[in-house]
Amino acid sequence: MPHPLPLPRLLALFLLTAAVVACASVPAQAAWRGSPGKIAYLERQSGEYDLRVWTPRLGDGVSTTVHQRTFHFQDAPDEPPTTMGMPSAPAWSPDGTRLAYAAQIPDTGIGHGVTHTAIFVWELASGRVTQVTTPPAGKLDDDGQAPELGWGYADFAPAWSPDGTTIAYVRLIAAGRDEPVYAQRGANVRAVSLTAGGDRALTREYGEQGYWSLSWGGDPAGQTRLVGYHTVEGAGVRLRAIDPTSGAATTVLSGDAAGLTTDFDVTPDGLAVDTVRPDGTAFRRVIGGSAVALGDGFGGQGIRSSPSGNGPLHVGPGTVPGLGTRLGIVERQAPDPTGDVWPEDPRDRWVSATPPMHGTFATATPGRSLWDVQAQQLPIINIPGFAGSDIRCNGETLWPPSATGNGARLEAMTLADDGKTNAGCRGAGPTLDPNDDE
Repeated sequence: MPHPLPLPRLLALFLLTAAVVACASVPAQAAWRGSPGKIAYLERQSGEYDLRVWTPRLGDGVSTTVHQRTFHFQDAPDEPPTTMGMPSAPAWSPDGTRLAYAAQIPDTGIGHGVTHTAIFVWELASGRVTQVTTPPAGKLDDDGQAPELGWGYADFAPAWSPDGTTIAYVRLIAAGRDEPVYAQRGANVRAVSLTAGGDRALTREYGEQGYWSLSWGGDPAGQTRLVGYHTVEGAGVRLRAIDPTSGAATTVLSGDAAGLTTDFDVTPDGLAVDTVRPDGTAFRRVIGGSAVALGDGFGGQGIRSSPSGNGPLHVGPGTVPGLGTRLGIVERQAPDPTGDVWPEDPRDRWVSATPPMHGTFATATPGRSLWDVQAQQLPIINIPGFAGSDIRCNGETLWPPSATGNGARLEAMTLADDGKTNAGCRGAGPTLDPNDDE
């Protein structure tokens, strides 16, 4: 099957490698994007990497396919070649309403079933999918002999700006030695604006090097950090912070510490990077500062910095009140000397059941696992005088919880999609007058 370059030569040029619960009979006064919600992930059983979204339920969850066959691995000689690019982690927008991801499209310059990856955005509310980048069409080297011709492009590894207006991504360029574009080979970071339009290069580091995965976190009105996993032939691995305006890059982590990193994520405040190693130990490194150990026991599915800011999420055992220890998505408590942390707080707080992220194919692109966690907008209820009164529905006590039956009670207190009205029991509310000061 034809390829933009003879397959062995091309392969040398690029690397393949719980339920939201709240209750009130009055509108919310504010919103907090601080609770982990839906989980987006690439299934790894079929080799076609369907993009799925897992919605946690009490004790379990529901998985929905958003985009089928985002990537293709060639399993037999008569199949189309492996997609140019990489299966890479989807990325939730900061407000949790959109999902950016990479998926294969036909390479119209080559044909013959050859594909390369582009960046798409899926809208949670409407289900609408929009392609936001278009890698240039490739060119086939017909005979594989000198001169060395042909080229190929691919876009992958999306990451949202904290204000949700821009997506950074990696563009891979592979080219024959005798093509002019050969001087621009490698994998560099670009940015596409979703509001003003336009697509621009951020980094310009060419040759046998590449950025392979990205994470972007921070406050839209304050500090933001775009961090990339970068490799240079003969020089190893680095995590680099990239200025989203100038593209200037500074090293955050290098040497053995970077080489042992199997997953990383920028914290929601943009001030630090959470990393994990193959032995299951994790660290939080302040950018420009020192690292703090987060302990061991982190599973092989990688980590994501929790939207709550309390610590990284990972797959492991956690205690569920009234139900004992369960395996699921848990939040590891990061050291916080000035935080409101109690000695009895669990080290790993159970968040939700675990989606079926296991499989026989690759678990990650270099430096980054293939899942992401939505930041939910939760209502902050302000009821003056509430003072912890019971919450009831048609005379039945929903709050405080009791020894049994809490699942049904929590369902009765679930909010509707607008985050304000009750979806469970319409009449659920406090038993005391919110205006009563006694």
